[in-house]
Amino acid sequence: MNKHFRIIDVNGFRGLILFLFIVVCLVCGFIGFPGYLAMTLWNAFAPSIALPEINLLQGILLWAIVAFSIYMFSNHKVVIVMQSRKKLFKD
Repeated sequence: MNKHFRIIDVNGFRGLILFLFIVVCLVCGFIGFPGYLAMTLWNAFAPSIALPEINLLQGILLWAIVAFSIYMFSNHKVVIVMQSRKKLFKD
């Protein structure tokens, strides 16, 4: 049994609001901003090489393609394990 597991309890309305705030910040930080940056960089170089401009959704898709490509060609493996609380502790 690994003793380094951390369990986050969301209690009440305040905990729910805090959880939603954290999720929104993570989405904006890891998806929204890099997508906006990819869109801005693409649109900065698009007129010089006769490419069409892209919008934010297409920038997010471009970021997803770049991030997935980096993940696929790296040798590091990312493991995410999700279990219920009952399975973490032996009875």
